[in-house]
Amino acid sequence: MKKQNFIAIMAPLAEFDQLQSGVPASLTIAQAALESAWGTSELAVKANNLFGIKGQGTAGSMRLQTTEYVRGVAGRVIADFRAYNSWAESVADHSSLLVNGVSWDRDKYAGALRTDGRSPPPRSAPPVMPRTRSMQIS
Repeated sequence: MKKQNFIAIMAPLAEFDQLQSGVPASLTIAQAALESAWGTSELAVKANNLFGIKGQGTAGSMRLQTTEYVRGVAGRVIADFRAYNSWAESVADHSSLLVNGVSWDRDKYAGALRTDGRSPPPRSAPPVMPRTRSMQIS
């Protein structure tokens, strides 16, 4: 998929989601592009999962091999990734995680989205933020 086509599909989804969740559309688009290789990853194509979120989604799950880091050491594991019926569901779930955290840690992403104009601490800053500038998404 061409980058322009990906953005054309994602923009209305991300803009609608921003109205619902408050998560900036530019962040959603940039992170989806990064995580899904512009919508071309196996997970995005077969499971509508744009963000690599693990677990059980609205359409079940998809089992894939992935790299996990344990105490700084990379290892290959098989993991279940959420499957969705649409990219819109993937976007909404991603925003829900950013806003509400995960079931076992509601503060998991606390500070990742700031509304006071300041950046979050470097240790928690999403690596996608510089990408929004390089992609000229605002």
